[in-house]
Amino acid sequence: MGGAPILFQEVQRFKNPYVWVFLLLLSSIIVGSVVWLLARQFGQGDPVGGEALPAPVLAGLGGVIITADVAVVLYFAALKLQCEVTEEGLFLRFFPMHRRTRRIDLGNVTQISVAEGNAVAAYGGIGIRKRRHTTAYLLHGQGGIRIDYGNGCHLFLGSHHAETLAEALRGVTEVQE
Repeated sequence: MGGAPILFQEVQRFKNPYVWVFLLLLSSIIVGSVVWLLARQFGQGDPVGGEALPAPVLAGLGGVIITADVAVVLYFAALKLQCEVTEEGLFLRFFPMHRRTRRIDLGNVTQISVAEGNAVAAYGGIGIRKRRHTTAYLLHGQGGIRIDYGNGCHLFLGSHHAETLAEALRGVTEVQE
């Protein structure tokens, strides 16, 4: 990400087992329903709802639904938050939303603190969460760091290694605890 020696590096993936069970169960129901409808009309000649759709329309619609379902599952599988701290600053990439690594401005930082608790509930979900004076990068619900700026804004970054990340950032910004 940056060219200077790495002081901290973390790569997070979306691993919430409850969401994965729900997502895969829902996906199975959707794909199973489409396959059942296609098999009933093409295999048995008995369309659901009485009137048969033309075969190309039904096959195309089934293909679109299955493709969209698979795309959603692959999107969640691809989610990855990369965080790196070097002497040059803080670098983030939230794939697939960010095509390139982004350098986070650390000028005017007044405080860097470790935050405990359910960050997903506090910030309203996973992903990049933006509010009026807040930006949060989250892939899990427990802990992270909060970077406060002199203008009243703050950045929250979810991390499995919040203490280590905070120490690395304090070293780069010279902000004390």
